[in-house]
Amino acid sequence: MQVLRGIDPRWYVVPVRVVMGLILIWAGFSKLSNLGGTAGFFGQMGLPAPEVMAPLIGGLELIGGIMLLVGFATRWIALVFVLQFLILAFVITMPRSGWNGARLDLMMLAGALTLAMAGAGAASVDETMARKRAGVAR
Repeated sequence: MQVLRGIDPRWYVVPVRVVMGLILIWAGFSKLSNLGGTAGFFGQMGLPAPEVMAPLIGGLELIGGIMLLVGFATRWIALVFVLQFLILAFVITMPRSGWNGARLDLMMLAGALTLAMAGAGAASVDETMARKRAGVAR
């Protein structure tokens, strides 16, 4: 544990941001590359207007995932994902599949909450923009 003491705390959330971004990029791309299947699945889950929701959610996950991956507007997009995963976990997945079925949704919810509270951390567009605004070079 001594090794971890030397790590700048701004790096602590980076693995959460990067992995969450990659998962969302893959999920969004998968949804958008099969809109008919995605809309059918959304309809089976009981989502309203599945033909509209499929490209909306797929686009949100793809673009939002890219935003998380690079750390751009992280707190804002994380709040959107908090809302998405709250609804997905507690309104859609848990009633159908129980706690076990919702564990990925709950983990993504935890990640989104973490990023909404902590921000993007190191190696992010948000950090670079904040440094420029503050006039700090690094």
